[in-house]
Amino acid sequence: MNNILLYGPISDKVSGGYERMNDNILKSFYSNEEINIIAFPIKKVKLKGVIKSILYPLIFIMSIIEDSIKLISYRKKYKVNTIHITSLYKIFIIRELIIILLSKMIGIKVVFDIRAGRFIYYYNHKIYGHFCKVALKSADKVLVEGITYKEFLKKEGYDSIYFPNCIINGFNYYQNINKKRKNNRVKFIYVGRVVKEKGIEDAIKLLYEVKERFNIQLEFAIIGEVSSEYKEYISRTYNYAEEIIRFEGYKNLEEIKEYLLNSDFFMFLSTWLGEGHSNSINEVMATGTPIFYYDNGFTRDVIGNDDFMLDINNYEDNINKISEIIFNKEIRNKEKDRLKERVLNNFSQKNLVDILVNVYKI
Repeated sequence: MNNILLYGPISDKVSGGYERMNDNILKSFYSNEEINIIAFPIKKVKLKGVIKSILYPLIFIMSIIEDSIKLISYRKKYKVNTIHITSLYKIFIIRELIIILLSKMIGIKVVFDIRAGRFIYYYNHKIYGHFCKVALKSADKVLVEGITYKEFLKKEGYDSIYFPNCIINGFNYYQNINKKRKNNRVKFIYVGRVVKEKGIEDAIKLLYEVKERFNIQLEFAIIGEVSSEYKEYISRTYNYAEEIIRFEGYKNLEEIKEYLLNSDFFMFLSTWLGEGHSNSINEVMATGTPIFYYDNGFTRDVIGNDDFMLDINNYEDNINKISEIIFNKEIRNKEKDRLKERVLNNFSQKNLVDILVNVYKI
């Protein structure tokens, strides 16, 4: 049995992209007869404000000591031979590098997995960049979530393996089900964190303008937890568009599937600097829901169709593109089939397992 430590953000209640992907890895190898994945979660800090600012440095140092002790214990207890580090980099690269170097000292091979965020920025950072480079040089294998990172690291002299976010079993049985329709409205949807950086306001402004100019009946369902402050801000600032906005709140995966199957388009106009390969995009693609998106993070590479890409700097072109696609049933149907095929061929659970089985043969 090949025992692998999975080190990084791990949670029983999956909340973010890191947790979701690590949860997918654990589930995908749960009954594997050759590879045993052992969860090695990093310490999470729930403190906020001034208290966090005061105590966090001490907590961070203690987490390094605790994780180092656990690593040595896991090595002895489970005869671990490989550690898979899902890197958070930023300041966390200090802790990750210590774990990498300690692993090498006690005979554990290292898989350094760069996931999402602003890795190139931190790689070029005058302080954190040094830690990033030593981590890359020390690792036995390097994984990257996006093609952009792979190309960047190649120029810097590092070999890497493309390991995108993948969707595990659960959406597959929706592949051959046709979209449901309850009325003649064009239904747009967003699922995820409801914050400004995810393009909620851009979507509202664009969709309202499309509705007004082209006399199209549409609605925009926003799914996800939203603070009362931000919801009130949206209602106050965009009160002219309140007839199209529907805040649906938090929904579980099964409920989200139903929403997607009853929707025509997904709006993903994220400008978040930490955007990578969104897990939500995989799930949307699996249900065949066409996605309007900005070229941010790895989204363009993941979706693979510029026909639905919007330009953050060209409001008028975006309005025209959305309206043209709404009226073009052939393009919509073609995109639905293409997305389903793309996610199954490139971002499925089989892809996840196949890649990691080869990676763990160090």
